[in-house]
Amino acid sequence: GVKVRAIVDTYAIFKEMSARGIACRYLEPVRTVHTKAIMIDDKTLVLGSHNLTKRATSGNIEMSVAIQDYSTIDQFRRYFDIMWSVCNAS
Repeated sequence: GVKVRAIVDTYAIFKEMSARGIACRYLEPVRTVHTKAIMIDDKTLVLGSHNLTKRATSGNIEMSVAIQDYSTIDQFRRYFDIMWSVCNAS
C-alpha cells in the first residue's frame, strides 16, 4: 500500500493524475509550484528543483537532497498538509 498525494500547478496535470487514481490538488494558475518533494515511508524526504522527466534527470544539471531527519520530515509534512488544505480539489 503506497499512499500518494500530489500538489500540482495546472488543472490539466490535476485532471490527468486524478484520472489515474492519484489523490491530487492544484494551486490557482497565478501560482507555480516548482519544488519537487517525495516522501518515502515517513523516513526519507527528497527535495529538489528538477522535474521528474528523463531530460531533467539525465540531461540537465539539477540538485536534490535526501533528508532522513525526523524533525525536518515532520515539519515538511505539516507544511504539505497546510498546502493540501488550501489547494483546489476539483
